[in-house]
Amino acid sequence: MGLMFVGLLALRMRTALGVVTLASSVMPLVDCLVTSTSGRCSIPYALMVHGSAVVYCVVAAVVMLWTPRPALEPHAALER
Repeated sequence: MGLMFVGLLALRMRTALGVVTLASSVMPLVDCLVTSTSGRCSIPYALMVHGSAVVYCVVAAVVMLWTPRPALEPHAALER
């Protein structure tokens, strides 16, 4: 999963990276539900660890998907 993020960042594919980030926010959400219902740790702890990861992923995805892209500037070599 991390290599996919690096590849999309390297290729400057913001929309695809935003969609992948939004889709990957499901994993910490499921982790939060599993740890809070299993009884191994407290609900506030599960929300603090996994819930904050969900919030971070959703906020990052929203920023990537709804921030306008900067206009591309022409290369100096093409203007000659």
